[in-house]
Amino acid sequence: MSEPFLVLEHEHGMDAEAGKKHLADKAEANTYSIAGNQVAITWEGEKANVTVAGASGYIEFFDQKAVLTVVEVPFAFRPMKGMIEGQIRGLMKQIYG
Repeated sequence: MSEPFLVLEHEHGMDAEAGKKHLADKAEANTYSIAGNQVAITWEGEKANVTVAGASGYIEFFDQKAVLTVVEVPFAFRPMKGMIEGQIRGLMKQIYG
């Protein structure tokens, strides 16, 4: 298995189940985008799969934090890792505060 493109932690101050439910409720009620591209969230057991503009990853939920692992990013976007990280951090802050 190859190394992830990016791993980001976001502290949310909830237990794992509450953090998961919070994301599920927010995703159901809102449409989110990164750089003008709609974010799709699907569920696979205890994790949320995330796709946007050909990139994919997943969110795992832990007590006090959510961890997003980006595993696939189109080659053309790889040089923009810092911008992508900033966009993701902004989205996580929008969802969790």
